[in-house]
Amino acid sequence: MEDLHRKIIHNTDFRLVSLPVYHDCCVHCLCTGGNATFHYFENDFTFGSNRMAVISYPDHLSDIEVSDDFECEYIIAPRDFLHALLPANNYSIPGSVALTRNPIMEMNCDDMARLNSDFAAIASRIKYTSHLFYREMIGSLLRTMIYDIFDIHARRDGMAPQTSRVGYVVTHFISMIREGEPLTHREPSWYADKLNITVKYLGDTVRRITGASASEHINRAASAILREYIETTDLTISQIAERMNFSSLSYLNRFCKLHLGKSPTELRRLKGNTPLTSDTFDNQ
Repeated sequence: MEDLHRKIIHNTDFRLVSLPVYHDCCVHCLCTGGNATFHYFENDFTFGSNRMAVISYPDHLSDIEVSDDFECEYIIAPRDFLHALLPANNYSIPGSVALTRNPIMEMNCDDMARLNSDFAAIASRIKYTSHLFYREMIGSLLRTMIYDIFDIHARRDGMAPQTSRVGYVVTHFISMIREGEPLTHREPSWYADKLNITVKYLGDTVRRITGASASEHINRAASAILREYIETTDLTISQIAERMNFSSLSYLNRFCKLHLGKSPTELRRLKGNTPLTSDTFDNQ
């Protein structure tokens, strides 16, 4: 990540955060006036004064609307860089997952003052790209900001750091999801085997900490991979089925309709991609 400084941004125009260039980044945004609305994953949110929005996946952000008096400032940084800053066995995984489900945090005056101080420190040091320890320096400032956010979030939502076993299970499960294992592995039993636990323990633990089942996390990630293949590549549906280890075209078709709402053919046509050839079908 030699051009790290090019991806750490301090800005005030919230409408820019969904640009494709930031899709591999995380956005931390403080609102100081007015309000904004946006669609994130499957839900609509309203973002107003004295609130923070933590957008971990800007590629799932859409329909941004801001009022005339909307005011904010935000920090954008590469998601992988931020993940590497924190230990994986504490609050980082469950906290991050909870903020993905609901990215809005309400804050009091002390919270705002603390985060304003964090933002000011980061903004003032971003430009020192010739610093011999730039990565470490800016990383320490970002780490402080994230720990402050987790502290505020945990106190507000009554969440606490998890025990080492629970943290280990959730951390490594989510890590496998983020690393793309749902490309070919979509059964919770596969993940349970990798973690040397039962499927029931995996399911109960993941749901308790994240609010969603293991299957939901797996299918959400697999659906995103499938959509990208369908909408952005010239692979035939047969080739996609083979690459994603679907046992048949009809199984892929059913999965696509269930989780993406349309058949592969319909999704590709909506994007204006080249029509599918001999393996095109919608009614299996």
